[in-house]
Amino acid sequence: MQTEKEEKVTRRRFLDIFIGGSFLISALSVFSTVIAYVYPPKRTSGAGGRTEVAPIEQLSPGKAMKVLHQGKPVIVGQTMRGELFAFSAICTHLGCLVDWNESVQQLTCPCHAAFFDTTGAVISGPAPKPLLPYPVSQIGGKIYVGT
Repeated sequence: MQTEKEEKVTRRRFLDIFIGGSFLISALSVFSTVIAYVYPPKRTSGAGGRTEVAPIEQLSPGKAMKVLHQGKPVIVGQTMRGELFAFSAICTHLGCLVDWNESVQQLTCPCHAAFFDTTGAVISGPAPKPLLPYPVSQIGGKIYVGT
């Protein structure tokens, strides 16, 4: 015998709860994605330690390569004038990895078409900030990233 305080969950009530929960989870997923787009994560430049990239002969003018420095991707390159540069390879928009476009001598984000020059400054696209620079040096014929 069932009392008034005990409620039996019917199939219809179970489906109502299940569908309502599904809509709630979907709405939270969309909301969190919008928040991540509007407020991209802050990036900090790595400090301390030095990572050997390559001998200078392997990085000719107009070329660039990606390396890991303290577990973070860094893009190291040489301009056509022979100046070395090193930046975080993580786009400041949503964190995609940037690539070096040798034909136009620019860093490009393939995800949302952000373009950066060889100083790390934003040329165009949705990136809110320039790429984070890393110290780069040439010591004894080898290229190093970091201090």
